[in-house]
Amino acid sequence: MGFKIVLFGGVSAISKSFRQRSDDIPWVLVDESTLGNISSVEDYFQESQPGAVVNLSPGGPANLHADKQDVLRDVVESCRIFDVPFIQLSSYVVLDDISGEEIFEDQSADVESEQEARVLAKHLILRTSWMLDGEEGLLSRFVPRLLDGGEEIVVSDHHFGRPLSARFVADTVIAIIQQILTGAENWGTFHVHSSDLCSEAEFCDHLVRQLQKELELELRFPTVAPQNDKRRFLAGNANIAGRRCTENFGVQFPTWRRGFGRLLREWLKVNKQP
Repeated sequence: MGFKIVLFGGVSAISKSFRQRSDDIPWVLVDESTLGNISSVEDYFQESQPGAVVNLSPGGPANLHADKQDVLRDVVESCRIFDVPFIQLSSYVVLDDISGEEIFEDQSADVESEQEARVLAKHLILRTSWMLDGEEGLLSRFVPRLLDGGEEIVVSDHHFGRPLSARFVADTVIAIIQQILTGAENWGTFHVHSSDLCSEAEFCDHLVRQLQKELELELRFPTVAPQNDKRRFLAGNANIAGRRCTENFGVQFPTWRRGFGRLLREWLKVNKQP
């Protein structure tokens, strides 16, 4: 029997990709629903000895259904008792909104979604920058409004992020788990982002050009807010930086532009646009 990996947050795009990528890996995924149907999480951990717990719900316990919040807290306590590594997905939205300034991994966030993990000696918090795909991704936010004429969209040329795909985040989590299972002892906060920085306006320029190519449409470009204009489309500061994923686990950050056309075509097909 292979290693057991306990998985929370099973409905997100990242979780879906994580499950798909895990099909070829000799470990057993234990779903959150399984733990919800047993009498004692602590007894399960003692008997089954999972290799790691992964919560791919970036909001922590508060982002789970009420019946799963208590289960997750029992899991965290069992991780403490049995010294099991706990990986918590997080994102830039938990950080202070300081536009234009790079935020590095040593900047802590006093939010429940991260504090739940910090009580454990063996914890990893993975903060992501802008997501390209997924429920709250850039494509879901921008494409419908651009196809609807782009009315009232204002994008900033000085509000930055480092976009990345759900597939890359899933691959990063898998790479980290594999190394933890073979003895890696790297804990704390890690930033997950693409290699190249872009502004809202720069991203929209690339997106509009790609949409026009794919759909053979002429689209209106959003209004651009220049340096002295504080308007922007996205809240929060996604300009996160840091190299701990590379230095500790060998993860190489990609450019978000590579494979963007394929990702957009997949998104258009799944969301039946246009």
